Amino acid sequence: PTSSCASGKSLNTYQMQANTVLAATWNVAAINNNPFEYWVTYTDDEYNEFMIDVEKFLTSENEDVPVNHIFTEAMFLELIGEMETKDIPNLDKLTKLWLED
Repeated sequence: PTSSCASGKSLNTYQMQANTVLAATWNVAAINNNPFEYWVTYTDDEYNEFMIDVEKFLTSENEDVPVNHIFTEAMFLELIGEMETKDIPNLDKLTKLWLED
């Protein structure tokens, strides 16, 4: 049998056998949380165009957009409500940071 990855490309170059695990990983232990820090060479034109556009956006002189213009008060309250149902501690501290920072 064959399978496909997220890009839809076939994984038929691998012989898939019973009890075989195919996996991809990301360096989650990196000091820098910037996922675009690790530019890779890839022959996909759409990927390369996307990475160039991201670089242009990050290095542009455009004005920063405050988080609360994207993640609204209503969204925050919904998130806090969901977190309360999971008994997540210190939500009072999180709310204080949201309101004051």
